[in-house]
This record gives sequence, structure tokens and C-alpha cells, in this order.
Amino acid sequence: MIADGAILLSGFSIFSALLLALASITTHAVEGQSAISRLSGVILLLGLATLQGMHGLFLADRPSGVASPAYVTLLFVVAPAFYLFVRGALQLPVAVRRLQLVFYVPALFVGWLDPRWAIPLSFLLGTGFALHLALLVSRLRAQRERFRLEMFALALHVVLALGILVLGLVSPWVGLDAFVLGYTIAIGLGFLLAMHVLLRFPDIVGKAAEAVTMAYAVSTLARVDREQAISRLNVLMKDERVYTNDALNLATQRADEG
Repeated sequence: MIADGAILLSGFSIFSALLLALASITTHAVEGQSAISRLSGVILLLGLATLQGMHGLFLADRPSGVASPAYVTLLFVVAPAFYLFVRGALQLPVAVRRLQLVFYVPALFVGWLDPRWAIPLSFLLGTGFALHLALLVSRLRAQRERFRLEMFALALHVVLALGILVLGLVSPWVGLDAFVLGYTIAIGLGFLLAMHVLLRFPDIVGKAAEAVTMAYAVSTLARVDREQAISRLNVLMKDERVYTNDALNLATQRADEG
């Protein structure tokens, strides 16, 4: 019974992943999101769809490729894809650079590893990415009153992700059957939650990005000597009357101050 439900969830996941990938490519792009982040989002969705396809076949007692080199490689692809997608979609500092594509490099070399240890290793990598993302968005707590419902939905995803991480880390001890069953259900529930959140809060990514921008803007202002800045502004406007200079720009002002 549980296996049958997991197979249904795997099918739902595949359909949802393909639908979301199509939407992200066409009509649901986030303004200001980098090309690398958008590409990583598509890689993430297609990777998860492929994993769920393998899981569904495995649970149906058909040749699936689970625990094969290709399967292990996919696990090492979806972890950095998730990190680069979320970081770019929320426009977290620092901006995603081409150099960060190096996060995909381990996927090129892990196919030869024993799956019993490669699988938990991939989840350890995912844990590292998740912790870094959590550190970057920690300042969002200052915006939780304005985005309470949206942040609650994001928190549910975090809890689900943590459950998947634990499952991956204990996979050598629970066995392949239990791991595949649990991982299939977890991914399926993740897609169910994602679809619900996108229907309930269609602009959640944009609002979360706005919250990040506000949080980091406040943080940056806190490090500025505001009294000194106001004093300097008064001098420029009242004494030096810089606004009367038609040729004034940032470069000339810096040269004058230097």
C-alpha cells in the first residue's frame, strides 16, 4: 500500500517538475535572477524528475538504475543546483558567478564510488549548501512580520529538506529499499508543498527576494556613520551648493574629495 502511494507520488513529481521547468523557462522567470540560477533551477527540476522516475521503476520491481553510477551522479547534481537556484532566485549576496559552476565538478568523478557511501556523501554536500543558505537568509528574521505566511511556507520546505538529509545520511543502515521508499515520498511531498505554495502565494519568490533586499539594506545602513553622513550632506548642499554644478557626477565628486 505504501509503495503504491509512493509510485503515485513519483508520477506526480515527474509531471510537476516538467511543468515547473517549462514555466521557469517561459513565463515565470524572476526579475534580476542570473542565467546560472535559472539554468540551475531547470537542472534541479529535471534531475529530481529523473530520480523519481528511477524510484518509481524500482518500487514497481522493474529495472531502474537506482544505486547505479548515473543515479549517484544525479544526487551530486541536484545538491549544487538547489543551492545556486535558491541563491540566485532570492538574489542573495554575493551574486552567483560563473566560478560557482565548480560546485558541479564532483558529479564528474563520483560514479566510481560505492553507492553505500556515495549516497550519504551527496547528502552531506547538500547539508553544507543548506547551512550556507540558512546563514545567508538569517537576516530575514527581521522581516518575518511582513512575510509571515510566506516564510512559514518556506520553513516547511526547510523541515522537509532536513528530513531528506537525515534519510540520506542513515541510508547505509536502513537499507536501499527503505531509502528509496522514504526518498520518493519526501520528494513527492516536496512537490505537493511547492505546488500548493505557488498557487497560494504566486509571488512568493519575488516577495522573499524583496525581504532579502530590505534585510541586507538595513544591515548595510547600520554600519554607516549616519550623523557624519548627514553632516557631510549639509555641507555639500548648503555651503558648497554642489547642486548648481551641471557637470557634477560621482566620478568628479570622488576626485574632489580625494
